[in-house]
Amino acid sequence: MKKAIAILALFLLLFSLIGMIPVFAKEEGEEMENLAVELDFSYGRCRCEWEEPAGMEGQFTYNVTLQAVSESGEAGSLISETTYYPSFQADDYIAYACQENGFPYRMRILVEGSADGEKTAEGVSEAFDPRDVFPEKKELVFGTDIPLERICGITWDSFSDEAEGNWSRSVRKFEDEVTFYSSGVGKKDIERKLKDSDWDQLLSILSKGYMERSYVMDPTIQVLDGSGSGIKVDWEDEKENVPSYYSFVEDEKVRGELQDWLLKKEKGSFSWILPAAIVILCCLVLAVILLLKRK
Repeated sequence: MKKAIAILALFLLLFSLIGMIPVFAKEEGEEMENLAVELDFSYGRCRCEWEEPAGMEGQFTYNVTLQAVSESGEAGSLISETTYYPSFQADDYIAYACQENGFPYRMRILVEGSADGEKTAEGVSEAFDPRDVFPEKKELVFGTDIPLERICGITWDSFSDEAEGNWSRSVRKFEDEVTFYSSGVGKKDIERKLKDSDWDQLLSILSKGYMERSYVMDPTIQVLDGSGSGIKVDWEDEKENVPSYYSFVEDEKVRGELQDWLLKKEKGSFSWILPAAIVILCCLVLAVILLLKRK
């Protein structure tokens, strides 16, 4: 009888504890603040924002994790970053993750907030297609992938630790107007109108190359300023941020042809004045000599 009573008491205690588990879980869930994570895809970019828990503004450290989501809904972490603000610019993280791991079916962003070293808030965004932010195609061909009539500008610039290594030359087309711009350290800025035929010449040179998707650096690593140069081509695209992920690729011949064309436009149509002035001056001197001999 004593053993039966002891066993019965043990079972009652176990059932009581099991019945209290949902209560504990509920209390723990109530302590975890929910973060409403919102995504903004304006201009082809991805900005993540959320509101901090009331009364705890400025006291949180947030761990933001980009997750890959399969068609079945399973999620796996790709890359994480820490921020102290209730917002996060996710473009480069999405691009780098796709570049290194391939394009998943969907992505989402998990935000976890910690105060005093303890996680007390979390939230997850809606799932989205990463192709809406980072282009999947590695190469684009002019005339097919990029219609020539959609091209609106080209920029060739250089940056360097040395002053003379910082310069920029660009051509922009807005509606029916084509304009050339040039700037550099120690040089006077130039702005000059060009003809439609000049724009056609430029497109003809560009068509000899193609656009290649640029390598995206790991956004979690801080890179110091260095030096380099490159050619960027802008065109009208449904996703405004797409052209920024590509660079113009050309061989040495095309590069020389493009550079000569830009330098020629930098000098302008008045570059003939000095040679013409020299010829005229020589003719005047010759005329004076002949006149003196005749006298």
